[in-house]
Amino acid sequence: MQESLLYKLVNDGVKPGVRADPNRFTHAYISKYGKCRVFKIQSVSQESKEFVANPANRKCDAPGSWFCPGQYPPALTKILAQKRDFTQLENFKNKEDDSEYQKKYFENL
Repeated sequence: MQESLLYKLVNDGVKPGVRADPNRFTHAYISKYGKCRVFKIQSVSQESKEFVANPANRKCDAPGSWFCPGQYPPALTKILAQKRDFTQLENFKNKEDDSEYQKKYFENL
């Protein structure tokens, strides 16, 4: 957990020895009680900025809609290929067999 980006951003300057990479992130804002923190991302390429600014790269749920989640710039495909998605143990949308999990769950009741 201590190696994750989220842990480093949440605890940057709060816990001793925990720092977000200063070459990639600059602390921009912290709320009164420290519950909200905003970091500015450094070293974003001009190519990525242009990709995000181009309306043709937006994936909207309907033409002219306000809901456009967008997509990542092509420069991030190599990094995103290495990611691991988190899954919930009791994922009812997933149709995989979870009988082993259920068996252990009921044994521990």
